[in-house]
Amino acid sequence: MNEGAARVLLFESLHVTLGARRPRAESAIDMKLGFFIALLGVAACGRPNMYADATRDCQSAATLLAPGREPTPEMAPALWRVRACPARAAEILATVLRDSRTTTDTARLEAATWLTQYVHDAQLVSAGIDVATDGRATPEARVAALRTLLWSKAPGHFMPLQAMATGPSCDPRQCYSTYTGHFYGGGPVRGDTIRWPVFGTPMPARYAASIDSAAAVAERTSGTPEIVRRAAAVVRQFPSDRELGGR
Repeated sequence: MNEGAARVLLFESLHVTLGARRPRAESAIDMKLGFFIALLGVAACGRPNMYADATRDCQSAATLLAPGREPTPEMAPALWRVRACPARAAEILATVLRDSRTTTDTARLEAATWLTQYVHDAQLVSAGIDVATDGRATPEARVAALRTLLWSKAPGHFMPLQAMATGPSCDPRQCYSTYTGHFYGGGPVRGDTIRWPVFGTPMPARYAASIDSAAAVAERTSGTPEIVRRAAAVVRQFPSDRELGGR
């Protein structure tokens, strides 16, 4: 149960209790019961998931990105960890992104940045802009940073690093996200009940415009490698996710 559901439950409990017009003593008992049920729901919302522990798994990049210790249903162990500590996970991933600015190995960059698509956090935008506009960073690292920026304004799109240079397989204004609550390939993802992205440090005002501005700088600066120009153009082609509502 999420927090919104708990609030609905609280409202419905009060609505039933107050609308029934029962005797005062019985109504008082019902109201107490309604509050108790709702509080149980709120408590359940705050419980950590059983497949990750924020204290244990969110200490560093090594613990966040470690191979799974045990099987986890529905999704990779790292995704459960991200859900356990969104802001801390984003802080770690932002540091990894900045530390990867001299990397040319695309496999290493993929491993270092793939989780950024699941966390909506201001720290990732800051790190992405920092690396994407750094003329001293490797072209490969800048492309990976630009992909992080794309995911920050339009999360959930299937976008391999290579596609950042060659272009997406569909019109950016017609592509659909792969996350629950969004659509992909013309319909919702069936059987998936876990919503993404998770929210960490709140985004600054007009962050999507800042992303597009940084991409424009990378695209138009003299001496920018062609692969970076193409990746920056891809970022600007994607509109902001309407479901985020500016969050």
